[in-house]
Amino acid sequence: SAVTVSPAGLARMPRAELSAATRAPGWASRRLVWRPSRLSSGDYPFPLCLDAADRGVEESNKTVAACVALQVVRCQYAIQDNENIEHVAAYYSTNWIQIWAMNPGLVDPDGILERGQVITFGHVHNVGQGELLDWLARKFGMSYEQMFNLNADLAKKDVGVIGHGQELCLIPNSCNTNL
Repeated sequence: SAVTVSPAGLARMPRAELSAATRAPGWASRRLVWRPSRLSSGDYPFPLCLDAADRGVEESNKTVAACVALQVVRCQYAIQDNENIEHVAAYYSTNWIQIWAMNPGLVDPDGILERGQVITFGHVHNVGQGELLDWLARKFGMSYEQMFNLNADLAKKDVGVIGHGQELCLIPNSCNTNL
């Protein structure tokens, strides 16, 4: 069997890599790795369609297509090579103490983080009835730019339009609150 992703499909997936085929008697596999931008948290689901074809038997030319929706989880980040919580804090304009406090499993703030280890960098807030983006920004001491960077789906809407029950990633800054 073989899994193929068209070059056009990979072109729409920046930071995607498709491994070479691994083969053994009776099977073959490939691995697709996608590293979304740090600023795609909460973005709309990204559709990914794959074709699997059985080319192992001459009489069989079976092809199966499957599609999945990839969603970047809000307020979480997967560690890359040689990163620590100070790096993550810098990416999201916060400080290492806040990152450390949000991740009780990180016993040592200077400890080694493993590639792929998922850490939390913000709080998921469910928008309440009547809450406005401007009010939330002031309440949590955040700029509009920070709000949009942490919530890619906000950039696709009219400014200030958020709905009751919508999830937002927020990083409170107690030094800048203004309510």
